[in-house]
Amino acid sequence: MSDWSETWRTGNQRLDTEHAEMFALIEALHRVIGAGQAYDPVLLARIEAGMTEHFRYEHELMRSSLCPTMISHDRYHAQLVESFSLLSKAWEQADQAAAQVACATFRDQFIYHQDIGADREMLKHLKVAAPAPLTPR
Repeated sequence: MSDWSETWRTGNQRLDTEHAEMFALIEALHRVIGAGQAYDPVLLARIEAGMTEHFRYEHELMRSSLCPTMISHDRYHAQLVESFSLLSKAWEQADQAAAQVACATFRDQFIYHQDIGADREMLKHLKVAAPAPLTPR
């Protein structure tokens, strides 16, 4: 298991809150699947809804600031969505071993995205571009 890292803070309150919430949900999912618990569509729906809204918000931040890494960042989001889909299917089909591997992969991709991946590149741009704040959720 991993802990939320304060080094992942962006300075954007909404991004930071959503990142921390997503991290907590993903860690909960990792624990549940790792413990061999039954498929939980409610937990998966919460994660999916959070990702969808969060990715939409990040896309708007990048679009409004003309972020040069927007396309690659959006591709990375698509990879996270695909990984999430694979783990959801494996868990729903009660393939515990595949669900555990897929969940670990998804969690690691999320952490990489926060720590040194696409979010770091976006944040470098946003600190310079200082786009107009978008409406809080």
